[in-house]
Amino acid sequence: SSCSQLVSSLSMGSSGSKDGQEPQPDVRRRRLSVGHLEAVQDEGTLASDPQKVLRGQNLLDLVPPCEDGEAATRQGSLRRVAVAGQTGLQGDRSFSSKRTQEWGSLKAGDSDRGLGFACKKGLKPESPNQDDFSVVECGDAEGLALYAVFDGHGPHGHNVSNFVQGALVELFLRQAIKEDSLEKALEVAFRQTSSRVRECHQQHFDATASGTTVTVLTTRGNSLCTAHLGDSRAVAGMRTADGKLVAKALTADHKPEVDAEKRRIEAAGGEVKRLEGDIPHRVFKAGCPFPGLAMSRAMGDLLAQECGVVDTPEVNSYTIDSDMRVALVCSDGVWEFITDEEAIQVVEKHGPGGGQAAVDELSQMSWDRWIAEEGDVVDDITAICVWLHGQS
Repeated sequence: SSCSQLVSSLSMGSSGSKDGQEPQPDVRRRRLSVGHLEAVQDEGTLASDPQKVLRGQNLLDLVPPCEDGEAATRQGSLRRVAVAGQTGLQGDRSFSSKRTQEWGSLKAGDSDRGLGFACKKGLKPESPNQDDFSVVECGDAEGLALYAVFDGHGPHGHNVSNFVQGALVELFLRQAIKEDSLEKALEVAFRQTSSRVRECHQQHFDATASGTTVTVLTTRGNSLCTAHLGDSRAVAGMRTADGKLVAKALTADHKPEVDAEKRRIEAAGGEVKRLEGDIPHRVFKAGCPFPGLAMSRAMGDLLAQECGVVDTPEVNSYTIDSDMRVALVCSDGVWEFITDEEAIQVVEKHGPGGGQAAVDELSQMSWDRWIAEEGDVVDDITAICVWLHGQS
């Protein structure tokens, strides 16, 4: 359709522009994933709860537990736990913790397990918490585990991120138990989830101008694999010769100004530009004020996929050796004002028994820096910390 038809169909009138004119960014959203947002759609508008489309059982039932006396090859614990975020609601307080569904015995606040997670609503009056996350530690013989962060954006971003979280985690677990390669299991799960998003588009949510980042870190034995779309980042803390930890990025943010990403977008008829008064480079359909997305890969965002944004993940594999001590997976609510090194220093200060204390401090530090820099806008904040060798 023409640009004018897109403007009309998306009902973004006041924050966009007329056909062919330069769009005007919303100053309050100058650091957020989409530069304009009008009516956020609450989950009450859905035909049904998208979380129920796939998830009908305990996630831990998908993976057989470790049998008595069976030694695990993973160097961490054999805890058997799953935690999944629930869809954010419009009335949730700023900095309130996301509601979760939990299986197994782990609760946020357990300080002695080398694991911590936090998902906090930002200061964005027009939208609920659009971040989501999942933690699954299967307690099986091989120590299969998954840590995932999803940062939704757009009018239905909270619905899309929650749906993708529920679909991708379940599809990955089903694939991983029959597939030796974590990389292949992740690639299949991403493709299947992309198909599910398109199937459920319009029926359960509108993914035209809404989508989510996806960053998954999964481990089995001494293998660690990441698969990601967008700018939710995974970082490892690596032990140096003097015993200190230094940061090592496990994922590279998918930003539209990166050469390879920009070439793909322009070849598909998109434009990459930074508007006056805005901060990030954004993706636009040529001659249009939309979609204005500040990343080059995402799940959903069907309009952006018409101009070069893709949902093909970047997959990387690593070996968990004695120097790779800890991993963080966080949304850009953390990374906007906190460097990889700063974050690892916070984690190191609290040590292997302080995973929850570390993510709590990172969440508060992130909030304080957003307030100091932006005044009345704070992005949603999600952080997962896992020590890869238990308490040692």
